[in-house]
Amino acid sequence: MDVLGTIQMVLTVAIGVIIYYRLIKREVPEPIGPLQAIVPVVGGVLSNRVLILYILGMVTLTNTLGVSLTGDGLSNAGGAILKAFVIAAFPEELSKGLIMLLVIFLFRKKVRNVYEYILVGTAVGLGFTLIEDLDYVTNGANFLRLALVCGHLCFNMIMGMYLGSARYKKEHNQGPVVLDYVKAFAIPMLWHTLFDAFTAMNPAIISAVTGDLDAMGNVYVALGIVAVIVSIVLQVLVMRKAFKDADRYCAMTFAGQGPAGGGYVTAQAPAKHGKHSRR
Repeated sequence: MDVLGTIQMVLTVAIGVIIYYRLIKREVPEPIGPLQAIVPVVGGVLSNRVLILYILGMVTLTNTLGVSLTGDGLSNAGGAILKAFVIAAFPEELSKGLIMLLVIFLFRKKVRNVYEYILVGTAVGLGFTLIEDLDYVTNGANFLRLALVCGHLCFNMIMGMYLGSARYKKEHNQGPVVLDYVKAFAIPMLWHTLFDAFTAMNPAIISAVTGDLDAMGNVYVALGIVAVIVSIVLQVLVMRKAFKDADRYCAMTFAGQGPAGGGYVTAQAPAKHGKHSRR
């Protein structure tokens, strides 16, 4: 277990926990309960382990068809993108998305608004990150992962925003929701694919290892730097939007959870002895 990898893991977990805690506290009129906050984190951990089934399936398929997506013939940009999508972005985002839907189903009577979809996504992303970072540290971590320190949290924040918005629009007859469902999965998968393709799976790295680094190597290195910078900026923007628009997302309540126009309303207890009772 290397020192840099351990530092990276500790920073990632600490930052993720702080962000999730602060997001929970931003909900109005009151935050979700402990159980509703912890279960999706556990779900995120499980979503990471579900990937083992996908990997076994891929190994069986590649052995049967004689096609490799992790070895020979993938030294160009197109190959890196395909590899990143097939072995990382697609299975990881799909497994987390399915866990999100399962958690939302389990808490269907408690999920009040679009903001709580975002909280579920953040929690699942945090749980997934906990296990993934432990795996990376155990097997030799890539310190460059700090560039995507909140990556999985942000991927699933985006999922939560669009999945929650789709439900809200459907319940309040605010137009078609198909595009929202597509965006919920397509945007995280695209971002995840391009980041992995030009960092961990960058053709320049593969070429350097094999000794076949050519003139295009500098181009791939530049693309890697761009991928890192863009991802850092996107993480900041996604988190900023979640915090800044928290009240608006909280006001987007679902059927039976508040007035149709938004605003979750809680009942006020009658005054006693001249003072208002508090929740």
